[in-house]
Amino acid sequence: MSSEGDIKKIFNYKKLLIPVIIGLLASVALIIYQINKTTFVEVAPGKGQYVWEDKNNDQIKQTEEYVPSTSTAANFNTETFTESIAAIEWSSHSAMWLGIALLAVVIRDFGYIWRLRILSEKKISWRASFDVIMIWELASCVAPSAAGGSKVAMFIINREGINLGKSTALVMVTAFLDELFYILIVPIMFIILGTTQILPASFNDILKTNQFIIFLIAYIGLVILTIVLFFGIFKKPHLLKKGLSKIVFQFKFLKRFRRAAIRTGNEMVIASQELKEQPFSYYFKAFGASTLSWTARFMVVNFIMMAFLPNIDNVLIFCRQLILWVLMLIPVTPGASGISEFLFTGIMGDITHSGGLILVITLLWRFLSYYPYLFVGLLVLPGWIKRTSKN
Repeated sequence: MSSEGDIKKIFNYKKLLIPVIIGLLASVALIIYQINKTTFVEVAPGKGQYVWEDKNNDQIKQTEEYVPSTSTAANFNTETFTESIAAIEWSSHSAMWLGIALLAVVIRDFGYIWRLRILSEKKISWRASFDVIMIWELASCVAPSAAGGSKVAMFIINREGINLGKSTALVMVTAFLDELFYILIVPIMFIILGTTQILPASFNDILKTNQFIIFLIAYIGLVILTIVLFFGIFKKPHLLKKGLSKIVFQFKFLKRFRRAAIRTGNEMVIASQELKEQPFSYYFKAFGASTLSWTARFMVVNFIMMAFLPNIDNVLIFCRQLILWVLMLIPVTPGASGISEFLFTGIMGDITHSGGLILVITLLWRFLSYYPYLFVGLLVLPGWIKRTSKN
């Protein structure tokens, strides 16, 4: 897997084009969806043609709740997609917040790089850590979202001179820290806001089902995964070794990897022992770096929205991204490309009833948080292969 041929096969141009094409098709589909969607905008009382009646008393504005009216209380009008695009204000204010959103992307990546430096005990340099994270993110962009780039990451780290067992253990620790942050922050956010606000009723129209059930199943799955990772890394590493060996022996075409699997398993047990002996400060700093990265990742959307909607509820936007992130793990498209755009508009669509604006925000979010890693990863990859071919 770590040979140059295998690595180039993983990152071939055809695989890189797939998520780009899917993303472009999704963008076109979203434009068509927004063009055909009826949106309502609030105007001064008496200047509108509709009033909003909260028929189900949930304080959430839904299309079917707008009623035609000729009274002086009428304060809503319909708005076409073209009108909503023309109404978007691009100013120095929006430019400033988009710049801050870009800075948040940089902070997110710095957190990941810093965490890798901590976990590798500075055996991987800052430059090498940057390369690893960029190629890791590139792998995440071309891999199905449920798998992510973790399966490739262990071999990327291995090429930096870390044995495969230790590389595997480090990738498992990063996954454990990521899941730990998530399962801790979700209950806190739900306690602050409650499920009614966090989970918009309009989202049911996108998924055609109860989104809370889907989220709850996914969340329980992440809790179980976190527990498994904890015991596998810190308590029962030999069980992971045994499981790895059984997988190899179960399939005939994998038997040729028998020796490598056993060696990797032995290295993982040794690496797990080393991890258990690390001081509390080691994990405290690594978790701090994880928290920095994930907070910056989520704040990108907040900053993009603040560029156009200065009075948004930032806590609510942050919380809804917790829902978005776990649902993005379910699709099987590369990097959740295509699916994530529709999920985003479903979750965030009631923040603004402007179809044009939510589309612009969605595209800016993807352009800042997804597509750069395709291009930066491709720029870094050739030099990284040449540099690590000596290891």
